[in-house]
Amino acid sequence: MTDITELIQQAAASLSHENPFIAEESFNLYDSMSALDLMEPKMDGCEIAMSYYANKRGVTLGRNDEVIDGSTNNYQESKDENTHATTQSEKEPVVTIPPRPVPSGIQSSSLPWKNEGAVDNANKNERVPLTLRSARVILVEMLVCLESFLAGNSVAESVYTCIYAHESILQDMHRLVQDHGNDEFTNINSHTQLLQKTLYVSTLVLLKLAETIRSLVQRADIYEEEDFTLNAYHFQFGASVGQMGQDPELILFQAKEVKALLMNNSFTAESESETNGHQSKIDLDVIVYSLDYMANLLEACVILSSLTADNVVNQAQALRDAIASNAQNMEQLMLILDSQSASEEGIYTVQDERVIFSAFDPYINRHLFGNTPVRQVIFSTPIRAVRHLHKIYNELDSGLCTILLRGNSLARLRRILSNISSSSKQLNILSRSLIIINLYFDNMLLGQYPLSSIIANDMHQNAVPQTISTTQYGRQFLERLSKPKSADTLFGRCDAFGLE
Repeated sequence: MTDITELIQQAAASLSHENPFIAEESFNLYDSMSALDLMEPKMDGCEIAMSYYANKRGVTLGRNDEVIDGSTNNYQESKDENTHATTQSEKEPVVTIPPRPVPSGIQSSSLPWKNEGAVDNANKNERVPLTLRSARVILVEMLVCLESFLAGNSVAESVYTCIYAHESILQDMHRLVQDHGNDEFTNINSHTQLLQKTLYVSTLVLLKLAETIRSLVQRADIYEEEDFTLNAYHFQFGASVGQMGQDPELILFQAKEVKALLMNNSFTAESESETNGHQSKIDLDVIVYSLDYMANLLEACVILSSLTADNVVNQAQALRDAIASNAQNMEQLMLILDSQSASEEGIYTVQDERVIFSAFDPYINRHLFGNTPVRQVIFSTPIRAVRHLHKIYNELDSGLCTILLRGNSLARLRRILSNISSSSKQLNILSRSLIIINLYFDNMLLGQYPLSSIIANDMHQNAVPQTISTTQYGRQFLERLSKPKSADTLFGRCDAFGLE
């Protein structure tokens, strides 16, 4: 802790009647009103209970789930502790502190990075070791952050609560991973380096996926405030590491390379017992499945955002086959999480919560929101987040691929869209945005059919005379109706197809 008493005294000594307060030249009425809310718990978003940072356990309680399972010992114990803390807070004032700052690099943080615990004496940070188990916890929590983003929360409240995603850490990881070169990853030390590369590449995939999703939603322009938060708060989404963080093809190549390395390395050989070996195999599978999902969703978004009239059918069919194949990994991941959530130990141990605390912080970006009422973002439990992400991935097949491959008439297109909209579960904003983007491109309906012919056929099926398409006047009318602006009018509004 740094003593700033002398600094405050010097600042106070500079005040006078002519200059009664200290402020930047840009200080305005909004800043003045915000200053009135400082240290007001309901308004000051940077007033964080000190107990969160003292306990050093990640926020896993009170998460959103369809059914809260209170049968596990960990949950019940933590719940009792939370109740006790609440009772204590009613008697004593809650001590609050500002959120932790974003670390300037790996070494100045408590992020898991090496396969051994360490204490940074300069910063008093106890480092959690990077093991197969801790990497598994981090990858699962990345999926939870991604699901929160797709559920409508801003990147500052979801994706960038992962400390690895911040530019200072990302640049440090990039440098350290590049220093590894092309090691064979055959011994224990190189296994740690492989896990480091896994975290680095997974972070890049997560950031590029978030940026791509944000771009697609902005392009479709159909989102409501409760659907999606567009504000990026000036985050760079990995651009600071150059081409490695910007080119989706390069990122996907790195993800496939890391997946192959993980599957070809015998982490289980490090375990001393058969039980530990089995658990290591499960942890490795969870890491591979989590990275695989993010990479598959990114690849699907890249493909569906750049379809052309020449490749739309082939790409849609190939993507449908890929989704059917890749969805099996998510089903396996759900089975693993389901079985562990039903066990006595639960999905997360106390050590796992320490990993979450070290690598994630729901309050780290609070300073970006200003002194306004800050809503409490409740993250989903891992199993619910994975189920939701699995549903979103399948929507690309049942929704968009079905439309692209079968919507060869207005009547059929209406019927497909009507069936989608009448479903009890509404499509995610990503799926809806991709449908809108691909309804009309390359001056054709679904990139395949001249709109004037499709409209004429639909009119004939509804007893409109053939003269509407055979006379010069009728053809001119249809051509004008199918011009891009008119097509936007026809297809740009979601509620025209029941997708409000």
